[in-house]
Amino acid sequence: MIKLLLGFVLFAATLVASAQMDTSLKKPVTDEQKIADALRGGLAFVTKDAVIADWPADPKDPNAQYRILRPVKSNWTCLPGVPGYPHDEPMCLDKTSCNGSRTAWPAVPLI
Repeated sequence: MIKLLLGFVLFAATLVASAQMDTSLKKPVTDEQKIADALRGGLAFVTKDAVIADWPADPKDPNAQYRILRPVKSNWTCLPGVPGYPHDEPMCLDKTSCNGSRTAWPAVPLI
């Protein structure tokens, strides 16, 4: 009986927690929002001079092209969160990471 009651309490707590999640969070849409989101992907010394790129419409397309939002000469490229993912995870990649990511996405640009 105690296990059944405990199971019910955990189930109810899960329902309450999921109901309280903020579903109003929006993905970045404008270039300014995408740049701000990408800049959250790394520490200040990385992002201050990093190339900022936007994801192609289909990140898994081997012929896809990234759109450069902030072209600079740098060893780092920062991207906003991946479109279509349920959560926002911006990232900054160095040259090695950009080249190594080709198995998941087309070559991430370094300018």
